[in-house]
Amino acid sequence: SWAWGQNGIRTTPVTMARVISIVANQGEMPITRFVMDSDKKDSDKEIDIVSSAQAAMLEQFLKFTAQEHDKFTKSTLGGKTGTPERVWVDIHGYRHIINDGWYICFIEDAHVTSAKGVKQHPIAIAVRIERINDGMSGKAVSMTKEVVLPILATLGYTH
Repeated sequence: SWAWGQNGIRTTPVTMARVISIVANQGEMPITRFVMDSDKKDSDKEIDIVSSAQAAMLEQFLKFTAQEHDKFTKSTLGGKTGTPERVWVDIHGYRHIINDGWYICFIEDAHVTSAKGVKQHPIAIAVRIERINDGMSGKAVSMTKEVVLPILATLGYTH
């Protein structure tokens, strides 16, 4: 399944990236864009989800969590872990609880290149590792540190 969650609540990595992007964008959820036809223009506006004051409070909490709990050194990164459970029924009808690990985060000063040039813009990241009973969501934090952030740095998004 592409979705994860607790019991009947399910979400996808793209949705979780959109959730964390609300904080990085002062309470507005950016429109998710999938390029299907480069000739089409997108006229959708961002959607206000929480107030800018609420977003600022969440931003401080997520930065604190990233630095104190997850041991990130970048002060412009904020994030949160999670360990959702899934139920898997085997061929004999037995139900098994499976834990996945995830980490969602934002980097508020990433360098994003567009037709208008390079500018600082927040980006959102969602990492999901399935069937991670050992180490739980800490492994998703490690993957973010050891794999995702170095790739973003190599590509010029971060410094």
